[in-house]
Amino acid sequence: MGEAIFIGTLIPLIFLIILLKGENRLLMVFFTWGLLAFAISLSVNNFLVGNSFVTIKELSVSWAPVIEELTKALPLLYFLFTSKDRRIPIVYYGIAAGVGFAIQENYIYILQHLGEDQSPIL
Repeated sequence: MGEAIFIGTLIPLIFLIILLKGENRLLMVFFTWGLLAFAISLSVNNFLVGNSFVTIKELSVSWAPVIEELTKALPLLYFLFTSKDRRIPIVYYGIAAGVGFAIQENYIYILQHLGEDQSPIL
């Protein structure tokens, strides 16, 4: 179900990105990257735990936050290498990536507990 929600969110965003222009397009690209960054982070985290490189506790405390923040920040390097104007509001694009990441992360948390007594949505 998580994959279906991911694809169902991603496809309309791609069409929206195609239609938008300028800064709005770039903002939506960063938002979409946030969704992709979550999928990448989840895959890397599962790989690390699944192959016994780290324990769940080590992952939660030290590795997962670093992996997640790095994946969210990767596209911000775009500004470092391409922007001659240093007044670009890079914070807005970082926030867009963070919001995209958070939305996808919350979908997974909600779906994991769906139908349980302590589900956030009963």
